[in-house]
Amino acid sequence: MKKNYLFFLLFISFTSGLTTVAQEKTEVKKDMDYYQNYLNEHIGKRMPDWVLRDLNNKEQSSKELNGKIVLLNFWGVGCGACIMIHKDLVSLQTAYKDKEFILINVEGDERADTAEIRKFLVARKLFDNTLFKGKDLGLKMGAAGAMPTLILVDKTGKIVYGHIGYFYGDTKQKMIEQINKL
Repeated sequence: MKKNYLFFLLFISFTSGLTTVAQEKTEVKKDMDYYQNYLNEHIGKRMPDWVLRDLNNKEQSSKELNGKIVLLNFWGVGCGACIMIHKDLVSLQTAYKDKEFILINVEGDERADTAEIRKFLVARKLFDNTLFKGKDLGLKMGAAGAMPTLILVDKTGKIVYGHIGYFYGDTKQKMIEQINKL
């Protein structure tokens, strides 16, 4: 009898844990759908004018990007997927360097001190072209907080594509297809 009772308790504990995991996955899916829908609402709009500072505290402006294809990568220091996607983004930048393509990494959560972020990036040899304090810009362009958020802008300054999260499945191929259209 005692064995049956223990088995019953373990079974209830295990199955309730599965229910919790399933509920959490459902909530994450809802969140990601919300963020992707918010981003999609910005497709077709013009990139807003902006001025942000880079690793060397030099100002960069959206006006400098006229006539270029721009991939903005909104990322955060505590985001593992943001670090994982770095290699893929660099490969895109290398593959399209002759197409007037530029990758700009925008630190978008602003939770860490800029000096600390610089140390983090330099120590890991990450994100050469990084701009800081880009949270407001991200919100204006559809990056509502999920990271990484990738926003592709055409040569006229129009937002043409957006992706949230790491490249999984065929999502990198979809980004390549969008770049090839430009």
